[in-house]
Amino acid sequence: MNFKPEKNRSARDRILEYFKLRVGEIINKDELIEIAKISDWARRVRELKDEYGWEIESFRDSHDLKPGQYRLRSLEQGAIAPRIVTAEQRRHILQRDGYKCQYLNQDGKMCGLKEGDPHPYRKGRRVTLQIDHIIPISLGGNNEEDNLRTFCSFHNALRTNLYLADGTVDILILIRKLPLEAKREAYDYLKQFFEGNSNQLTE
Repeated sequence: MNFKPEKNRSARDRILEYFKLRVGEIINKDELIEIAKISDWARRVRELKDEYGWEIESFRDSHDLKPGQYRLRSLEQGAIAPRIVTAEQRRHILQRDGYKCQYLNQDGKMCGLKEGDPHPYRKGRRVTLQIDHIIPISLGGNNEEDNLRTFCSFHNALRTNLYLADGTVDILILIRKLPLEAKREAYDYLKQFFEGNSNQLTE
């Protein structure tokens, strides 16, 4: 890849610059991952499409695109959609949620981390509290307070990374988060599926 973006540009700006250089062309997600150099590249693509008004297509928008393929239709930017949660809303949501992360695990236990608590997996780092959209803006959610909740930075990033730029769930990330026994069940199912459909898959 010969693409060389300007130094110190954000991942979102790098992705947009690449789309503009290849307007009308099909771009694969592997290219975007390489350009973004961050794990939540898909979130940046969604932001460009849903919040910044760029007409970026996925397989949901055009029948000639496959999952993991994207295309910028035009260099004309559409209307910018409001997304920002106001400072007043943030204060109210934090107060309502007791200044604790509201993430629930599979057993229904709440995370409960507070601002400045140690990061659960990164030694020496601390979490911040963020406002999460229960239904993401990219999937039709809004900034009403019943669609907002408090998440720690760890769980907010974990949830964000589940979604690809076209709004579908990244099944590999989902499987990685499952308990070992559930991973085995997924493996057994996929093994049985591929063994039973091997002829159709190679045609």
